[in-house]
Amino acid sequence: MIATQVSKQRLALAFLLSPLAVPLVFCLLPLIPLLIFDPPAVKNASVASVTAWLLIFSAYALPVACLAELILGVPAWMLLRRCRVTHLGIFALCGAFLGWLVAVLLVILTGGSVAKTLNPL
Repeated sequence: MIATQVSKQRLALAFLLSPLAVPLVFCLLPLIPLLIFDPPAVKNASVASVTAWLLIFSAYALPVACLAELILGVPAWMLLRRCRVTHLGIFALCGAFLGWLVAVLLVILTGGSVAKTLNPL
């Protein structure tokens, strides 16, 4: 009985925290090239400016991430559970694919170029 309660708590925690990955990824990804090619630029960035950027970006990204989680993530989790898939790598791969799918759908809905989104070069 205790194992199912812990499992339900972990599941609820996972669904509550997973949308937070979207603003974190999109705010931290631009820092990677700066770390590689221009480390002084990263040193000059203050914690307050990065935090402010993260909060501003979260205001726009979190509603989309939560909606995508409800529409795509929950059914995908139910399908994986039905197929008895428990490997963390599979969950991460499915989450990355669903995130990519949401990004492409947003480009289509906003009238952007899917070709440029799929191949920016």
